[in-house]
Amino acid sequence: QIGDMTNLATSTNVNTHRRNVFGVGCVVNTRFNTVYVAGTTNGGLVSPTLTKPYGGDDVFVASYQTATGNVNFVTQLGSDQNDVLARGGGDCIAVDPNTGSAILVGSTDGSFMRDTT
Repeated sequence: QIGDMTNLATSTNVNTHRRNVFGVGCVVNTRFNTVYVAGTTNGGLVSPTLTKPYGGDDVFVASYQTATGNVNFVTQLGSDQNDVLARGGGDCIAVDPNTGSAILVGSTDGSFMRDTT
């Protein structure tokens, strides 16, 4: 059973600096009492200093407590190009049943590989 989620939409102020945010998928993790929401943005979501995406569109994942709707975290990531989540039926996000970690599925026109030299 999920607790009162009436504050979920207003539990965090997502400042996108007048850009778009699109929710693409949602999954409930009953074992760890969390709700994950994933989507895309063409603006800066998390940091007041990040006023635009890393590249074109970025992806984000937010985690909320099921009992209270309080925010656990919001994370935005992206390459120097467009990054998107898989579309269709919320297939873009899943939960690892052992750790409770969110797993995102999507594609990028850029690279998430880091130069280690």
